[in-house]
Amino acid sequence: MVEKLRLKNIYVNLHYMPIHCSPYFKKKGFKLNQFPVSENYSLRSMSIPIYFDLKIKKVIQISNLIKKFFLKIE
Repeated sequence: MVEKLRLKNIYVNLHYMPIHCSPYFKKKGFKLNQFPVSENYSLRSMSIPIYFDLKIKKVIQISNLIKKFFLKIE
């Protein structure tokens, strides 16, 4: 979905990194697959555009694309 939105000039990002994947906790011995739920979430969650002068037309475009994506899944 991220790629599809970016192709439409809607710049979304993946922001969540499980804490055990951070460099500090890796040094402490934490490894991938220890917390699969948080790792899965980090791959599936995204931040959509939200800022002060975001126009309603763009909000509608973003929401329609997201709805369209999920309707195809079901």
